[in-house]
Amino acid sequence: MCPTAVGLYGMIAYSVGRRTSEIGVRMALGAARTRVLWMIFREALTLTVIGSIAGLVLTLALGRFVSSLLYHTPLSDPTTLGFTSLLILLVASIAGFVPAARATRIDPMVALRWE
Repeated sequence: MCPTAVGLYGMIAYSVGRRTSEIGVRMALGAARTRVLWMIFREALTLTVIGSIAGLVLTLALGRFVSSLLYHTPLSDPTTLGFTSLLILLVASIAGFVPAARATRIDPMVALRWE
């Protein structure tokens, strides 16, 4: 689970970091900081929820094929699936919020000169 969380955090943080100039343009045109944060947070969570749903469906569909790898855990253990999904959503929300908050604190002119 840890490599998944690190990879997810890295990908989302990288994609938000690449949008620093876009965030600068939005801030320079008068967008509120909270609105920009919410936009990025919503986009990160939307992609994560779609991926989590697809992962849960595939887990339940392909569970029989990997049942030999599961020890003392039923194929559709709701506690394990729920905890894993919540952990992934938590990591995605942190990964979307931290770089976006950092980017909205930058002066818009500095962000525009970023690239």
